[in-house]
Amino acid sequence: GSPSSSSGGCAQANGSPVAKHNIQVTMTGVRGLRPAGGVAGRSDIQVEVSIEGRPDVDKISTPVLSGIAAKFVANAPPSISMAFMVDGELKGWSSGEKIDLVVRGYIKGKAEII
Repeated sequence: GSPSSSSGGCAQANGSPVAKHNIQVTMTGVRGLRPAGGVAGRSDIQVEVSIEGRPDVDKISTPVLSGIAAKFVANAPPSISMAFMVDGELKGWSSGEKIDLVVRGYIKGKAEII
């Protein structure tokens, strides 16, 4: 047989095409995050948005951002709050697919999900 090409669309079990959508994403900041390592002081973070189970779709992520974990309320653990603005587009999302939001904290270059 000869090779064939497709538009990249998927079909449902009944054979009808699944609609694909481009999702506009705007990330504007974080509030009340536990710092990497759980201690007050400088903490680097990165926020990432992706379509679950779709490594073929580009993720949207912030650069690694530096914040200060501080106690904003007496007797409360330290937390990070910061404003930023990152826009992006998740291409090819289909109804029913989950959107993942992951926040990573970095302490001494080592990442952990916070």
